[in-house]
Amino acid sequence: MAREKKPYDLQCWIDLVNKGQWFMVWERNWVSLFTWRPALILKWPQERLEAIHWYIAILKRPDLADNCDFGAIRYRFMNYDSFWGGVLALRPDLARYCDWGQLAESTRTGILFKHPELILSIPDEHITGEMWSQAIVRDVKLADRCQWEKLSESDWRFLLDIQPSLVSHYVPHENTDWEMIITADPRMLATCPVEKLTGWTLCSLLIYHPEFASRADFTSISPHEWSEFLVHRPEFADKCDFASFSGSEWVALLCCKPAFASRCNWSLLSGEDWESLLGSQPKFAKYCDWDKLTPDNWVRLFVLQPGLGKYCNIWDQFSFQNWQGIVAYHGDHAWRCPERMRKGIDGRDWFWRAADAWHASQASATEGET
Repeated sequence: MAREKKPYDLQCWIDLVNKGQWFMVWERNWVSLFTWRPALILKWPQERLEAIHWYIAILKRPDLADNCDFGAIRYRFMNYDSFWGGVLALRPDLARYCDWGQLAESTRTGILFKHPELILSIPDEHITGEMWSQAIVRDVKLADRCQWEKLSESDWRFLLDIQPSLVSHYVPHENTDWEMIITADPRMLATCPVEKLTGWTLCSLLIYHPEFASRADFTSISPHEWSEFLVHRPEFADKCDFASFSGSEWVALLCCKPAFASRCNWSLLSGEDWESLLGSQPKFAKYCDWDKLTPDNWVRLFVLQPGLGKYCNIWDQFSFQNWQGIVAYHGDHAWRCPERMRKGIDGRDWFWRAADAWHASQASATEGET
């Protein structure tokens, strides 16, 4: 059976439009028609056209943009950001028609990602420091036109990680990230006001450039920062006021640098601190005040150090939930579970017989060794 011919084909649509009968072409076919014959869009009443129609037409024929009032067309099926994001990705030469102020900042940034040179088409009031850094990373020649005062410290960090040679454009200020600047260009050390640096900014500098220690104000470093700094630079320990350390700061330091144990005030450590420290450094068990550990501390500690169970003296304080955790993850201590809880935790009698038998065998082996 012969296929039925469509009532309208391309030439039929063109003939209708040329006769001024554009309204005879179904609206659903307009996109197809403008794809094949974009110039026909000029024969349509402008108030009937949508953004999608102009989108199709000017991508095919950029010169048609002169005939479009982009501020007046309807953006019903395609919003302003989608329209210009798509157009400029393929036709950056049409940027002069775009009202950049109507675009979201994310859309402007996305356009510049593909065509960084378009930043020169955007009015100054709509350009952010992030846009400049993103654009220059992709086209370093734009640095000659950059408004450097707009860049924040995070913008500079992003930029200098990729283009460190641009550090010469950086103007130091009160909150300058000197670690970033010196990493980009070590020659900037000559201008670094070390005596004014504080906290972790100072620590970061001294980690890589300890030769500036004589100019540093070590009193500006907090105990928390000291606990991290000494991991990298233990030779500065004589500058540290260890008396200001809390238990958690001692844990942070001793987990990485156990050599500082002789300076530690062990009484400052809480149950949670001991749990963290012994999980990493069980050799400090001889200093531990076991009375500070709760059943919950013990259960979590057993995950990493089940051998420390010999120091536990509060088995009778363990709750049903504590024993569930021990039985599930620390089978070596299952034999300690009270008879009254065993059925509720695991109803298999053979499991508990095996746990008791294992403990008896271990005990016999120990006695044999002695």
